[in-house]
Amino acid sequence: MKKINITYQDIEMGDRGCENSCPIALALRHEYNTTNVSVTMEDEPYIYVNDDELDMTSDMRDIVDEFVKKFDTGKEVKPFTLEVDGIINKIEEDK
Repeated sequence: MKKINITYQDIEMGDRGCENSCPIALALRHEYNTTNVSVTMEDEPYIYVNDDELDMTSDMRDIVDEFVKKFDTGKEVKPFTLEVDGIINKIEEDK
């Protein structure tokens, strides 16, 4: 399991409603040393790094879901540690 800290600095620098520069995305950029990150909200949150989906427990998905919804609506959020269990699958590029 990989632990990634979403810090006060990430929260201050993060952009609301932006899948590539929200606080979670900023923390992922630093942790994985890439700008190819995405935090998307569908029926549940999905997190991608270098086109790979990161695996999280359902409890962690609930934490991410609540954090993103609060952050995007301007409510106060606090730093937390994102726990990633690994990579689920590679996104297939259209050919």
